[in-house]
Amino acid sequence: MRCAALLAGLMLCAVQGQAQDAASNFQYRFGGYYRSLFTASHSFFTGDAYGDSLNRVRLSFDGGWEQILFAHVDYDNEAHFGNLITEPDFNLVRQRQANEYSDLLHVVVNEPHVYWDTSLYRGYLTFVTAQSS
Repeated sequence: MRCAALLAGLMLCAVQGQAQDAASNFQYRFGGYYRSLFTASHSFFTGDAYGDSLNRVRLSFDGGWEQILFAHVDYDNEAHFGNLITEPDFNLVRQRQANEYSDLLHVVVNEPHVYWDTSLYRGYLTFVTAQSS
């Protein structure tokens, strides 16, 4: 058992040295933005007047290793404040969004005048193979 632990420790040290070299070739950048939009209108279904304040924080990550592997991720936090949430129009839009192949939307708060969700907006990996001249 001690031999296995010693061997695992030596392997970890060897891998750690290689990982530090690989990590030094990894470049990344974080960013994002905040957007606020106020809307006032009437419900299509009931005709009732509504007001909605949409607040979105979109966080972005870009990373790349060497010139081989690149990644991009956009992650959204959206909060709605107002009485649009109580209207059937809002529920119709949310039901249509739920018909995706994979559910990457997580509702944090769903109250009568506050709705907050988080979701993966966009994400992809790019792998570049060697090109011959």
